[in-house]
Amino acid sequence: MILATEKVVIDYIVEESVESAVADKSKVIVDYGTDVKRVMYADEGWLAEALINIISNSYECICDKENGRVYIDISSNNEVCIIKIADNGDGIDKTKISGIFDRFEGKNSQSEFHAGIGLNLSKLIIEAHHGSIRASNSEKYKGAEFRILLPLYKLKGKVEHNQ
Repeated sequence: MILATEKVVIDYIVEESVESAVADKSKVIVDYGTDVKRVMYADEGWLAEALINIISNSYECICDKENGRVYIDISSNNEVCIIKIADNGDGIDKTKISGIFDRFEGKNSQSEFHAGIGLNLSKLIIEAHHGSIRASNSEKYKGAEFRILLPLYKLKGKVEHNQ
């Protein structure tokens, strides 16, 4: 994967990803935590693709629930941006959580409409940006939670990531 990195505002990429991934925006609650925009070097298109995949998965698990919600929290320190995407759906089957980012694995048994590569691709993209992603079940929201860490102010120019 070759990344064409440029200076981007991660808050805007999250906002655009929600717009692309979700039909009913009222079911998504985004907490930016601050008015300060977080800047990093990233391939905007690839990073948006990773976020869209994760947000779409969460949204699909709650879209038919009357009180279904996707919660996105963004925070940062001097070195990393932390993006948490959680939902109040049924969560991730504990027997599948360790392999959730494996190719052709779905979030749950209702992944029949997917080829099973979305979360795998998201992980590859995030790792190509020298970040990390972890999946768990949210204690706060009772559904799935994805925690993404991305380095701030790194990766200038073209970067090739072989995997």
